[in-house]
Amino acid sequence: MRALVRDGDGVMLATRPSPTSDVVVEVAYAGVCRSDLAVIDGAIAVEPGRVVGHELSGWAGGEPVTVIPFEGARWLGIDRDGAFADRVSVPARCVLPLPRGMSLVHGAYVEPVAAALGVLGSIRCGVRVLVTGEGRIAELTRRVVTAFGATLVDDAADVVIEHDGCVSLAALRDGGTLVLKTRARRSIELDAGELVARSLTVRGASHGSFAAAIEWLHTRRIVIDDLLAPPRPLEDFAQVLAGARASETAKQMFAIGAR
Repeated sequence: MRALVRDGDGVMLATRPSPTSDVVVEVAYAGVCRSDLAVIDGAIAVEPGRVVGHELSGWAGGEPVTVIPFEGARWLGIDRDGAFADRVSVPARCVLPLPRGMSLVHGAYVEPVAAALGVLGSIRCGVRVLVTGEGRIAELTRRVVTAFGATLVDDAADVVIEHDGCVSLAALRDGGTLVLKTRARRSIELDAGELVARSLTVRGASHGSFAAAIEWLHTRRIVIDDLLAPPRPLEDFAQVLAGARASETAKQMFAIGAR
């Protein structure tokens, strides 16, 4: 099968044996994430020859599926071979059915939406929320917050949701909550005295429900089409990766086994 694998200072398109263990998913579409670029650039260390990628949709047993791309701290495309290939093997408990009629392009975007839904544990309908940062992920979070019924503001926020290390305690009301979303390993400076004096809460938010993400996309509670670039074949990987590096506006995506 075709597979985009980590090699030397980047990636190469190689021929690899098809996987046979766990559940084998025939990949339809796979999205390019910033963590994939970090793997390709060597910022995240992986074994030589590792197949990259973790956001995908496809078919298992002839049925449309997406996957939860991690078990604990072990991720597809980092700790085991990933999604930029004709087929990928994943544990059965990580395979999620997609509703009949749901776009498989949208199915490959379930993981980012699930990540954005993770902030909902920190907000309530009607609260004032500031989402910091630029780019597609911050915009996706703003859409989730709005669809949930919270109000987006620029200051005097009950909740500030951080992206890309952009932290704004000054924009928080006393007693408010700072939600950290950045998964990159980096330091963020916070004034402990201010946190205590103003009774501020700091919490991290990883993923929300993948089942809810599927429902939100399928029912179009959240619309993401304008955040997607046209899918391209795996052979165009150089152009796809260049597009992912050049702009955070639109998600770059591979059409691998699209029917």
